Amino acid sequence: MRKYNKLKIIFLSLLMIFILSGCSQSDWSDLADFAKEWALEHEVLTCKTKVPIFGEITLPIPIPSDKTNKRLEQGASTGDPDADAVIDAGSVVYNFSQAEKLSKEAKDKKDITKVDQAIKIRPNEFRYYNQKGAMLFNDINQIDKAMENFEKADKIARSYGTAYEVRNLESRIGYLRKQMDILEDQLSKKLISQLTYDQLSSKYEDLRDDIYSRLNDLEQD
Repeated sequence: MRKYNKLKIIFLSLLMIFILSGCSQSDWSDLADFAKEWALEHEVLTCKTKVPIFGEITLPIPIPSDKTNKRLEQGASTGDPDADAVIDAGSVVYNFSQAEKLSKEAKDKKDITKVDQAIKIRPNEFRYYNQKGAMLFNDINQIDKAMENFEKADKIARSYGTAYEVRNLESRIGYLRKQMDILEDQLSKKLISQLTYDQLSSKYEDLRDDIYSRLNDLEQD
């Protein structure tokens, strides 16, 4: 991981605390200064590195300390519980943002490998399995693999409780609808045959009916 990304992790975690506390816009400059000073005081950051700005004049630039690097890369404690908590929180925020970025790229570029990368970062996020399953669902030869991903999503959501099971199924419907739109576009451009479209459309309708039935059962519980 690049130093810039590690630094971003630290500031994300510290500033997130202030966001949640409802600070006004005028407080941001002071908060950024506080975040940097706190991180330096707790040895989360260090200012050993100096960057030349004009002639022989240099400016100290905060970078992740050795303790922070070991925490991020090896999980080793810095020896400061507060510093550990900030680094860990920042890492979670950073990983989430990276996974969401990959998920969006998968949608925009229709690149399923991006979803695989998102899953690698956040393997317990059921939405990514639904997204991958829906993308596979557009290939009649990949239906079984699509269902395997839907089953993984179900297992994860079930472990979190009924509310997540509902969100999981609603997520799946959303992704499948988008894929059906893609199929209709491909059919209109004659990129797929009418037979292929009809086969996939029939599979989609069966799956959609099953999802709505399951949603109804969950609402009855």
